[in-house]
Amino acid sequence: MALFLVFAVIAGSFTAWYLFTRPPPLRVVTGRMAQAFNDRVALIMSVDKAEFGLGETVNVTFTIRNLWEGDISLVWDSHLILDFVVYGESFKKICAWSWGRYFYDIPRTINLHEGEPYEEILSWDQKILDGVTGNFTQVDPGVYYLEGILVKGFSHEELRTPLLRITIPP
Repeated sequence: MALFLVFAVIAGSFTAWYLFTRPPPLRVVTGRMAQAFNDRVALIMSVDKAEFGLGETVNVTFTIRNLWEGDISLVWDSHLILDFVVYGESFKKICAWSWGRYFYDIPRTINLHEGEPYEEILSWDQKILDGVTGNFTQVDPGVYYLEGILVKGFSHEELRTPLLRITIPP
């Protein structure tokens, strides 16, 4: 009986550890838009289409909309306010829009009236940074996933969209 109790405690501890340390399940959406919300803003990431030719620029439109009843100010410590991560077919991170770019370490503020949107377009040329050579190389045809990020600032927490599926056929 005592051996069973020891086993039950160890198994219960392992289960609790596993549940709290594993990554959350990935949320994937199809179509042309993914969105995330908190109590103050909506982050909407959209693309023109779900299928792109090899080497074709992927324009990613971000909209930050004020959901608050009144005016808000979003404040960051640099000019990096929006970003997106690109994942491959196996959901492995292969690049982020911000990789290889420099941003001023000067605070940036966006003031939004109630319901007002702010829009910005970021472009991806379908190239990824090779960690060995330091060069950018064209991705292969396949399925990719984009995750939009509202970067954490002084006034708000980071906000991430579900993964948006895009295809680059051969």
